[in-house]
Amino acid sequence: MTLHDRLAELAGDAPPGGPVPDLWERGRSYHRRQRVGTLAIAAMAVVLLATIAGLDWQRSAPQPAPAGGQVGLPDQVWTPGAWLPSTDRPGRLAAVTGAQQGTWTGERSAVVGVSAATGGYAFLDLPDVDLEHGGVALAPDGSHLAYWLTGRTRDTPNSASGPITGVAVFDAETGGTTRHWIPTDHGLQPDFLAWADSDTVVFSAGQIRGGDDDSDMDRASSSFGTVTSWPLGGEPQPVPGVGAGESLLGAGHGRILLDDRSSEGGRGYPLLDLADPGKVRYLDFRRSSITVGSLHSAAVDASGRRVASVPGNRNPSTVHAGPSGRTTPVPGTGSTFGVVDWLDARTIVTLRRTDRSRSAGSGLYRVALGTGESEQLVRLPADGGAWQFATDLLGAPSVDATEPPSPIDPRVTAGLATGVFLGAGATLVLWRRRVRP
Repeated sequence: MTLHDRLAELAGDAPPGGPVPDLWERGRSYHRRQRVGTLAIAAMAVVLLATIAGLDWQRSAPQPAPAGGQVGLPDQVWTPGAWLPSTDRPGRLAAVTGAQQGTWTGERSAVVGVSAATGGYAFLDLPDVDLEHGGVALAPDGSHLAYWLTGRTRDTPNSASGPITGVAVFDAETGGTTRHWIPTDHGLQPDFLAWADSDTVVFSAGQIRGGDDDSDMDRASSSFGTVTSWPLGGEPQPVPGVGAGESLLGAGHGRILLDDRSSEGGRGYPLLDLADPGKVRYLDFRRSSITVGSLHSAAVDASGRRVASVPGNRNPSTVHAGPSGRTTPVPGTGSTFGVVDWLDARTIVTLRRTDRSRSAGSGLYRVALGTGESEQLVRLPADGGAWQFATDLLGAPSVDATEPPSPIDPRVTAGLATGVFLGAGATLVLWRRRVRP
């Protein structure tokens, strides 16, 4: 068979008909639908991601600074969100409070500061801080913050106590931290931490007697602490003439008020001027049996002769104020938790309920002793909170405050973004399976 015959035979065996007439158009239409669907899904994903980013930015937008840069206490404070930004140089602080800071694995105890200049809120980066077992203390001028340190011990640590191993002072304006490590075998048991004035920290802590491998009794007991004065730029020194284990009733204006009525035949509580500890004045007054937050049991004025407290076993209750030995009830103060400080001989600042109801909020009030007339300085959030304020600013006008941002949990943002990507990918696969030629 010739080649010509073979080709003729093959041609005769070819199936009838030809290519589908609209095959080209169908192919073009298929690819066009694929492109349109892909673009639509991508556009929807972009819109969703932009919405998530926009909400995150809106919730995290910085607060505007007060007009004119006025420095003062905010007229209101709010409960901080867990995802506020953090800083190691916040500048002068008007207030601080404890708060839970969000992390990728949960939450941790932290401190939020409110800027005296801008009113902005931020978590404070405090090196080696132990907030589970020790508190913090804000200096009267708001420029420093004292706190308890955690670190290494000479022997087995007492893990249930931190262990706490020293005291630090954080400079809010420079971001620097000065540490005072206290030699300890197992850790320290804090008694108190306060400021006598803007340049002097006072503290006391006893030595815990047992570590993790010691008896329950030793782990739960400690020695008496030494009342120590620490001037900024100087070295910590025991306060002369003060016995071990003394408790603090009040501090301010360069003085400390101790809980020791046994001295001098029980004439009163000793008030020591840290500039001259040998000169002791005794104040006779009824002390508070219950204290709230960081408030002291009593507040002494700048002269060292007048004292104010909320005496007795009930709190809130009525303020008693006046010269030593002659304090009298202050009218209109029946819902007071404690006295923050004196502004002058006739004016105090208190923490009290906004009204007499048990469900009422609380705030700082400037109170005239003679009449009981009061003016609200700062409104606190409904849940109260352990707020501390720069007491040097109590006499200045309050600044109109702006509510801080409430940033979205970044884990939620990341989860939503991941969900958008996965959803867009799955939708694209399903779309392409359905749109076949």
